[in-house]
Amino acid sequence: MPSPPPPMPTEPPPTSPPPRAPPPPPLAPGAAILTSAYFTIKEEYFQGSHVTGEPAFTDETADLEASVLATLTTHGLNAQTVAMKVVDVGTGMQQTIHWRVDVAYLGDPIAIDAMFVVSMGQGIAGLADPVHRNSVWLSGQALTTVSHIPAP
Repeated sequence: MPSPPPPMPTEPPPTSPPPRAPPPPPLAPGAAILTSAYFTIKEEYFQGSHVTGEPAFTDETADLEASVLATLTTHGLNAQTVAMKVVDVGTGMQQTIHWRVDVAYLGDPIAIDAMFVVSMGQGIAGLADPVHRNSVWLSGQALTTVSHIPAP
């Protein structure tokens, strides 16, 4: 007697998952890695206050960024870019500005310690605009890595 025909499937056969993307190629030996990181600092005014009107605020921030970039470089960081933004403004007896400093650099990090902050404050005090001669810079959060990518 002939065997009965196989039963008809009621569900389609399972499909295999799509193939995974291949891993990125390994970096060449000695390839430069661009690190994105940030640190925070506080600026306390003992006389005067931070400018808030435009274009003075943008101009002042650009001067600060250039000075901080120079200090980072002097302290051994191969900094490529620096961007600063105000995170918080504290009012009271003395105005306190909390800054976040975003930096992209090649190579090894440096310590953002009291010695660095004093040096940075001295560089800023030497800027043409006298407003920062009336402020003291204080350490905040240490250099914190956000990402590493191959340098372009």
